Amino acid sequence: MCRMKFDEVLTVVDAQVLPDYPTIKALIMRDEKGHEVYFEYPEGVVKVEINKDMKVRLCIDNVKDENYKQNWDVYMWGKVYYVAEKLVRISLGGLILEIKGYSEPVNIGEKVYVGIKRIQQ
Repeated sequence: MCRMKFDEVLTVVDAQVLPDYPTIKALIMRDEKGHEVYFEYPEGVVKVEINKDMKVRLCIDNVKDENYKQNWDVYMWGKVYYVAEKLVRISLGGLILEIKGYSEPVNIGEKVYVGIKRIQQ
């Protein structure tokens, strides 16, 4: 069985509130390895602000971090629902997280845990 594992420091290159959903921000983040992440981030619900030009650590793993409260500013789980060449989409309670440039094995239906830690505020 495949195990999704993504752990990178990303820079937020765009952060826009979705017009029809004022508690959700669309974040676009990039790293130096060529990954681009689109994340519908529920900022109005979790109350952890993430803005343009911030650096964040994003970790996606099949294994739950038992110390998530200490290790992450935001921690949630979701399911992989779409996989194509170097593209993975994850549903997080109906919100979308998409990674472009991910080339490791991953299966549709995998449960994953997503941690976000602000590095630069």
